[in-house]
Amino acid sequence: MSAFAGFPSNTSYVAIPAAFFSDLLPQIADEAELRVSLHLFWLLSQKQRPPRAVLRSALLADAALAQAVSGGAAAIERGLRLATARGAFLVAPATREGTADAAYALNIEAGRRDLALIAAGQLAVAGGASGGSTGSPRTDTAPLALRQRPNIFQLYEENIGLITPLLAEELRDAETRYPAGWVEEAFRLAVERNHRKWSYIAAVLARWAAEGLSPERGVKERDVLSPGR
Repeated sequence: MSAFAGFPSNTSYVAIPAAFFSDLLPQIADEAELRVSLHLFWLLSQKQRPPRAVLRSALLADAALAQAVSGGAAAIERGLRLATARGAFLVAPATREGTADAAYALNIEAGRRDLALIAAGQLAVAGGASGGSTGSPRTDTAPLALRQRPNIFQLYEENIGLITPLLAEELRDAETRYPAGWVEEAFRLAVERNHRKWSYIAAVLARWAAEGLSPERGVKERDVLSPGR
């Protein structure tokens, strides 16, 4: 096995709750459960909009997951059962192009909300890997879009610093609530004005939303008002 050359300077990051390491990891004895759990964290972190869920059919067809988990589909299924039984992830019935399927989401408030809407037929999980869709990031055109537009966690790490578990939930909520272009522009303004704090960025985003700016139009420099002005 050749030595790993190291991570590039522009590497992306995956948000994993700290409780996974402190509370759940010591209990995990099955290798398939561990590998499936880590892969789910990776896939879910790439979701750019709701629903932040992954379909069972997409997981079973995921080439990267199949390579990581020895034992084929049966081992992946076992890992999913153990991960959901442990409570790290939730599962709900879903329909994909008229075929019965299942959707997996992180066991947080946003994940529970998304799965309830999916199970009720009010929210669809499409195929593929970008946005609210599912699938392997290696098998479709989504990776190009993801490389072109960094997610909110990348923006924070690259421009502000390390992400705490509490802050990770705030960032995930903001990424769901605001257009991606707004988020990028708010980070850019924070850097330009030397206000490298999440409280400042969150206030800018809230101000734009309150003023009813159009996501389709985007945000221009003249639209910007500093928080509190």
